[in-house]
Amino acid sequence: MKIKKIELMTLSSKFGKTKTFGSPKSLKIISLIKIYTDTKLVGFGEIYLGIYVSPKIVLKMVELLEKMIKGKNPIKLIESNYFPHIPFVSRNGLFNSIYSGVDIALWDIYANHKKLPLHKCFSNKKNKYNIYSSGGMIKDKLKEIKKDILYASILNHKAFKIRAGFFSWKKDSKKIEYAKNETSKRNMRLMVDMIMGTIKPSNKFSFYKNKLKFLSKLKLEWLEEPFYPDDASDHINLKKTKAVKIASGEALNSNLEYEFFIKNKLVDVIQLDVTHCGGFSKAIKIIKIAKKYNCKVALHVWGSKIAQLANAHLALAFNEIKWLECPVVEPSLNKFILTRVNEKKHLLEQNLDIGLGVSLDDKILKKRFKYVKGSEYKV
Repeated sequence: MKIKKIELMTLSSKFGKTKTFGSPKSLKIISLIKIYTDTKLVGFGEIYLGIYVSPKIVLKMVELLEKMIKGKNPIKLIESNYFPHIPFVSRNGLFNSIYSGVDIALWDIYANHKKLPLHKCFSNKKNKYNIYSSGGMIKDKLKEIKKDILYASILNHKAFKIRAGFFSWKKDSKKIEYAKNETSKRNMRLMVDMIMGTIKPSNKFSFYKNKLKFLSKLKLEWLEEPFYPDDASDHINLKKTKAVKIASGEALNSNLEYEFFIKNKLVDVIQLDVTHCGGFSKAIKIIKIAKKYNCKVALHVWGSKIAQLANAHLALAFNEIKWLECPVVEPSLNKFILTRVNEKKHLLEQNLDIGLGVSLDDKILKKRFKYVKGSEYKV
């Protein structure tokens, strides 16, 4: 078996009914990868970074990757733990993130070849992870928050995450308190995502000094990304207060960064996304680091069903993973991506399918969801 071609599908999809943070025109870019072989086997993957970066840059990187692995046996690439190496370029950063989609697609081919569900290529055990609903609206009216939390509870999701950091702390704290009351009524946990560095410059530790009592009283599951991911000192200072648990890591990119965060206990929960951290091959290594230092793992998802499914396979395989994100809003193109995911709980139904468990009609996606210039996230 040999790799014939790597295709990048850059699509623009409607993303919810109202404006979500960072999404101009309520559109979202979805960057899908399809790897063709000289057999009938194909593999699918997704690149999270595509929502931020010009499609031209992503395409150039994918074309470079194609030159590096075209003609090679995808099974041997996986079995040899292959990772492309270009000095000063490929071990982290943009290249590593884009390779995530290729690595996922290679594993999809591998699992299909072995006639196994993908998660069984990692472990025969079935991890029981929790799912949380993740809200992403900019203008969170209280009635909208309540509606989302109610829907999450109907789906039996164990927690809800609310975004903060858009407006004044006075407005944000009111929303957070309201969400806390609504989740408590339904025996659900609450996370608060400050998404620092995504919309506006990061806060410093001084910002939280007079808010520690408030945060402690809430008993949050975690406070997410309170600082830039590389701001070690502020993470340490907030962690020392023990006022709130900290989660971060979805924006990290190299194993060295993850190991630094985990080993030095900068967070209580380390987050990663298989569509950004280097694919399954690197995600497995990161999880092993987390296991070594007894750090909980949560999976970030903010893409299509392919991203959801890829991360779900990972969650099923490793008991270090405690939480899987499930966005309240989703791309409209999801309706055209068929999976073996239980739509109500986003849990895999084991043994129903092999590989990643994805089927889609390329022609329909390309026709209905053509790339719209300017639909990249505004940062």
